[in-house]
Amino acid sequence: MWVDLSTGEEDYITSLSKPADGALVLTDRPTLATVNVDDDNQDNDYTFQVAEDAGFSTVVRTSDPIPERANGLTKWKIRDPLPAGRTYYWRARADDYDYSAISSFTVDVRIYASPNPVYFRRGQVVTFHMPETAVDLLIQTISGETVRLERELTGDWTWSGTNSAGLPVATGIYLWYVPGTPHKGKIVVKP
Repeated sequence: MWVDLSTGEEDYITSLSKPADGALVLTDRPTLATVNVDDDNQDNDYTFQVAEDAGFSTVVRTSDPIPERANGLTKWKIRDPLPAGRTYYWRARADDYDYSAISSFTVDVRIYASPNPVYFRRGQVVTFHMPETAVDLLIQTISGETVRLERELTGDWTWSGTNSAGLPVATGIYLWYVPGTPHKGKIVVKP
């Protein structure tokens, strides 16, 4: 004889969508997405939690209740940056139902410049892909002379090949740094 011991509430446990379990995210403020539960109630609110450990004894971020979205996924963008180089664990739930299974992601903020090499004289520009947390960017000549110092950049920043005075730079190799971080690189400027 078979007896159904389920309470029915298992149907109301959300599943996590993005980022995938074990994903490497290239931002310190990732967007988390969960699949909406199917309980015929379009008024569900979702809560997300991010922790430093899989047991959630050290919760580092918790969302306010987020109203269910109509497209089948409810999303939350983490507002306060997470320190890079760490693995985090996250979960979500609808209303007061149980939390989802636990998933993990690792924050690895990468700063890079493209294209490289660049042809400024042909109208190309270099785009620096910066984190969502404001940082400074220093561009120097090989001999250490400052070409540009840009403060508190976020997102993408475009360099058209001019120095701080607005004059075009010469062909050659330029070094770039994000002071106080390990992020650095070089840009080859072609004729």
